[in-house]
Order: sequence, then C-alpha cells, then structure tokens
Amino acid sequence: LNRALKHWCFLSEPPFLLFRTFIGSSYNIVSKKENWNAKELKNMNNLLRSYSNMLARRPILTNTVSGCIIMGVGDVIAQSIEKAKLESSNGSINPKRTLVMASYSGICFSPYCTILYGWIDRNMQKGGFVNSLKRGIVGNFAMNPFITM
Repeated sequence: LNRALKHWCFLSEPPFLLFRTFIGSSYNIVSKKENWNAKELKNMNNLLRSYSNMLARRPILTNTVSGCIIMGVGDVIAQSIEKAKLESSNGSINPKRTLVMASYSGICFSPYCTILYGWIDRNMQKGGFVNSLKRGIVGNFAMNPFITM
C-alpha cells in the first residue's frame, strides 16, 4: 500500500486527470509516469478500469463504499495526528469514533452527494463562468443545510 501511494503521489499530471479515465477516455494516462514496470502499469490500469465499471454500473453503492473507506482512513490519520500533538492521550485509536465517521459518510453524505451532483450534471448547463457559478450555488445551497444538521 505504501509503495502504491508513493506512485500515486508522484504522478506528473494533477490527480484529476486520472479520473478522466472514468468517462471513457484512454486508460493509459498513468503510463506517462516514469519508472513504472509493466506489471505495475497493468495492475493500475486494471484497478482504474474496474473502479470505472463499478461507478458506471452502481454509482451510489460504489461511492458509498469509497466514502466509508476514505472517511475511515481519514479519521484514523486525524486521530494519529491528535495523539502525536496531545501527549496526555492514552495512545490508542478510538474505533467507535472511526466507525461513526465512516457510517456518517456511508449512510448520509455519499449517497446524497451522488444523487445531488448527478442531478446537477443532468439538469444544468455546463461550461462557462456563469454556468459554473450557477452549478456551484445550487450545490452549496442544497448541500450546506444537510451537512450542518
């Protein structure tokens, strides 16, 4: 995992270019990175292709599982940082807190975001500053009350 993260972190393109693969363009964007061996490239391309297929077939489920994992890992990292800064802590990760954070993401946040932003993509014009501003305003006004409940 650590080795894979190093590869992801040192790609020559911004990370958002990797996600172009999910909308049907070439899966070979990751191949622009120097020093990839053939097996790593094949594995990375297969991983991206599988994730893309899952997003196309079951977007809500895929985003929910991804959100749970990301939120859980993020909470463990946050607790580790807190533990390092507070020497008075007992030194262990609180699994209940991590479960609550991951559950919130999986039950509330991820499905709602998937549905909301899918609706925005289907029903609002794309391109241009004014259209982007409208989409951002609708997204924020629909999302902020839900998050701050």
